[in-house]
Amino acid sequence: MNHFVDLKKKIKIQQKGTHVKEKEVKFHYVISDHDLQTKINQIKRIVEHGDKVKIVVEFRHRENQHRDVGIALMNNCLDQLKTMVKVDSLPSFQGKYLIAKVSKL
Repeated sequence: MNHFVDLKKKIKIQQKGTHVKEKEVKFHYVISDHDLQTKINQIKRIVEHGDKVKIVVEFRHRENQHRDVGIALMNNCLDQLKTMVKVDSLPSFQGKYLIAKVSKL
């Protein structure tokens, strides 16, 4: 009987808790304005749902020579999102990826 009560308490605690997921939105530094706007809208939807977002700009092969363009693109993206997200980690390079993490305000 005691095990049954413990199990019910455990289930009730799990139902009350919220589990925040981290989702990833990836694109390259060569992206059209419309495609970028689509990605930004995607990020907004994910954040409104309550999840965190990992924004990734990927560089392939010789694209690594144009990291400054990728940084400008990431800053542009974060500027457009600044009204509804907070930046958890600033954009930084991890190998061939430029990564920033955002979450709901």
